[in-house]
Amino acid sequence: MHTVEQRIPGLFMLTAVRNPNDYPHFSGCLNAIALSNFYHVQIFLIIVLVAGSLSIMMSFSLLFRFRWSSGGPILWLIKSFSSALAPFLFAMGAFCVLVGIIIRSVAATVLGVPVAIVSLIYLFRIFKVTDASTGLKKAFGPDWEDRISAERKAKFLKTPLTLLLPANKDFIFKRNISFSSVPGTNRELFCDLWLPSQNVRRSGLAFIYFHGSAWSYLDKDFFTRPLFRHLASQGHVIMDVAYRLFPETDMTGMVNDAKRAVAWMKANTSKYGVSPDHIVIGGGSAGGHIALLAAYLPDELKLNPPELQSVDLSVQAVVAAYGPPDLRAHYYHMVNTLQEDQSRTR
Repeated sequence: MHTVEQRIPGLFMLTAVRNPNDYPHFSGCLNAIALSNFYHVQIFLIIVLVAGSLSIMMSFSLLFRFRWSSGGPILWLIKSFSSALAPFLFAMGAFCVLVGIIIRSVAATVLGVPVAIVSLIYLFRIFKVTDASTGLKKAFGPDWEDRISAERKAKFLKTPLTLLLPANKDFIFKRNISFSSVPGTNRELFCDLWLPSQNVRRSGLAFIYFHGSAWSYLDKDFFTRPLFRHLASQGHVIMDVAYRLFPETDMTGMVNDAKRAVAWMKANTSKYGVSPDHIVIGGGSAGGHIALLAAYLPDELKLNPPELQSVDLSVQAVVAAYGPPDLRAHYYHMVNTLQEDQSRTR
């Protein structure tokens, strides 16, 4: 038996035949197959190099602190996406290295190595387990973890680094429920509800969420479904609120809507199996800011809706994900940064 070897860049194609003389057209067919595979490999390599080039630009943005100057918003946006996609950037870097080794492409390997290293360093810093027990002990007592039942602990995420939340079907999703209206107008306020299914033991906790918006954009049900499915399957009730935004209303109106959501949930605790003293509010970005105002100022009459002045609007806890806790300090920080950048360019 004879073995015919046809080499294409970085790959070997071995074909075994009993006697090449018995196949007069074999050589031509082999050349055609090799040429076809050559073009496929080249196209694949180009795709890998383009993806690797984009990945290396995104990953290296994690190493720098960008100022809000000319081009700053664009670079800041790139860094935000790079931070969120860091696990996938690491996977892309490792993939480029693997492809480079297989097809003997130095370019793919050179692109992949720094992407993988930078992304891995960033992930290590982000997910490094730090001693967070001090704050939890002060807030909930030294035995706070022992008071969590084994049933609850079994549903916790095993590690901080979790690319995909567990797939769950133990929930009920209800969309566009009207929970209030703005006095003197026909403007209704809507929310989505995520409820535990009948076979899930209810925790008695309700989490009212206000989406990120920059106080002006977006809506409820914005990239939150995996999280809410996970929470509802643990027995919690989730209320995803569509509060009014600028220019329809101002900051006071937004906080008013948040407190209307709290009042509605308190009025419907028995209907949804929620304990009145286990209501938590939270949000991301601007929604986190709104949640902080509503949580820490339940008795501030200027921020309370006129129809709810005598209603208890207090909550048990607040969870603000990257919400600005001091908007005035944030504003003057941005102004000072812009002035410094302008002085440098003169």
